[in-house]
Amino acid sequence: MNTATWVGAGSVSMTMLAYVAAMMLNNKKLMQHPNQLVFLMCLAEASACWHATIQVIGVNKIICYFKMNEALSYFLMDNKTLDETFTLLSGTNLYLMQVSQFLSLALNFCMCLEVIKNLRDPFYPA
Repeated sequence: MNTATWVGAGSVSMTMLAYVAAMMLNNKKLMQHPNQLVFLMCLAEASACWHATIQVIGVNKIICYFKMNEALSYFLMDNKTLDETFTLLSGTNLYLMQVSQFLSLALNFCMCLEVIKNLRDPFYPA
């Protein structure tokens, strides 16, 4: 698949996840237990989609498109070379994507534990 397809899929995923999270945040009934886990999963998945989309496009393309390359290498990266800056930012983006995915998986695990607990003791939340 080409880059545009992946970017389109990532954009649609981010938009829908943000919509669900915003809808849940604005409705008190939807934020009751255990739906808070679903809300946090939406945020974690949206973050993972964002970082995956950035990785598909390429950190260096985004930085060069917005002409931030010299400013980033001088002000934020302690005057490192441009290649070192791109490598560091790409690694940071990958790390944040993995953290977001791990957080989403951990929240899914908590949701599974909640379902098991409710199956064994159905009147627990009441």
